[in-house]
Amino acid sequence: MEHLSVKLTKIEHRFGAKKIFSIDSLSAYEGDRIGIIGPNGQGKSTLLKLIKGEMNPDSGKVQREIDFNFFTQIEEINEWTNLEEIDWELVARLSVPKNPASTLSGGEENKYRLAQTLSSYKPGLLLDEPTTHLDRKSIQTLIEELRCYYGTLLFVSHDRHFLNQLATKIWEIDAGEVKEYVGNYEDYCKQKELKNLVNQREAAQYIKEKKRLESAVSKKKEQAERSTKVSTKKSQQNIRPDRLSSSKQKDTVQKNLQKSVTAMESRLAQLEKVERFEKRREIVFPPSKIQAVHNKFPIRGEAFQLERGGKLLIESCDFQFPLGKRIAIVGENGSGKTSLLQSILNDEEGIVISPKVLFATYHQMSYKMVDSQSLLEFSMKHT
Repeated sequence: MEHLSVKLTKIEHRFGAKKIFSIDSLSAYEGDRIGIIGPNGQGKSTLLKLIKGEMNPDSGKVQREIDFNFFTQIEEINEWTNLEEIDWELVARLSVPKNPASTLSGGEENKYRLAQTLSSYKPGLLLDEPTTHLDRKSIQTLIEELRCYYGTLLFVSHDRHFLNQLATKIWEIDAGEVKEYVGNYEDYCKQKELKNLVNQREAAQYIKEKKRLESAVSKKKEQAERSTKVSTKKSQQNIRPDRLSSSKQKDTVQKNLQKSVTAMESRLAQLEKVERFEKRREIVFPPSKIQAVHNKFPIRGEAFQLERGGKLLIESCDFQFPLGKRIAIVGENGSGKTSLLQSILNDEEGIVISPKVLFATYHQMSYKMVDSQSLLEFSMKHT
C-alpha cells in the first residue's frame, strides 16, 4: 500500500497579477523521487516552498503527512555550526576542506550546505538546484548518497544526468500548469516528443476541417442568396395557378439551404480548437561592437603560477587562448578555476593580454541580489 507524503488540491498561486501556476490535484508518495523541471521563473522553487510550508497558496490545500528537510537554492553560511550533528564521512566524500567559510569556493560552499542538510534524516527531502557549482565527482557522490535515501525526494534541477540517474517521476511546470510524467528525464523527453507529434496531427486535422466547413458554409450561403433573389423576383411577378407548386418547391429549397448553413455554422462553432505547441525561441546575443582584435592569441600565460591562501593551485605553466574560440575551464571544486579567471581580469604577473582586449564578466555569485533595487537597476549598475 502506498503511503501518502504530500497532496496538493485545487492550488492557485499568483505573484501580483501574474498567475504562477494552478494545480488540480498532485500527490507524492513514500519512495517517490520526483524531478521538478521547467523554464526559469515558472515557480519551481515556489512549489517547494509551498510543500515545505514556508509559503501558503492563494487558494487550495496542501496536505502534508510527513516532515521535510529543505535545501534552498541560495543561502549564506557564516561558519561551521552544529559540528556534532554533521556527517563527517559525507563531508569527506564530498571533499569539503575545513577552511573558514569565507574562503570556500562556490562549489565547496554548496557541498557543505548539502552535507548539513543530509546529515539529519527526515522522511521527506526537498532539494532546490543541488548540483549548482558542483564538479562531476561531487555530483556523482551526491547521486550515490540520494540513491540510498528511501523517503520522499522532490528536487528541482536542470542537470539532465542528475535527473536521469534519480527521477522516477517528472513534474513539469510550464505556462501556469504542472503536469506529471512517469519515468526519468529521457522517458519524459520521449513522452513529450510523442505528445508533440499527436498535437501536430490534431492541429493539422483541425485546420483542414475548419477550412472545409468554412468553404462549405460560404458555398451554401451563395446558393441561399441566389435562391432568395430568384424567389423575390418571382414574388414580384404574377404567378399563374399552374406554376404555384413550382414556386412552393423553390421556397422549400431555400429554407433547406438556410438550415444547412445554420447547421454547418453551428458545427464550425463547436469545432474544438487545437493550437500547435510553440517552440521556445533560442536566446541570441547581439554581436559585440568593440574594436576588432587581430592578435591570434589575445590572452596568454607565460610561466604563470597561481597561489591562494598559501596553497599552490597552478604551478609554473604556459597557455594561450586563441582568438574566436570558446574555451571551457573544468576541474574539481577548489582547484582554482575562478581564481584563474580573476588573475586574467586583474592582469596579474605571468598573464599577457592584448591591448585591445575588453572584458565583459559574469561572476559566480552574481545572481545573489541583496539590494532592494530593481533588477534593471542592479543589472545596469553591474554591467
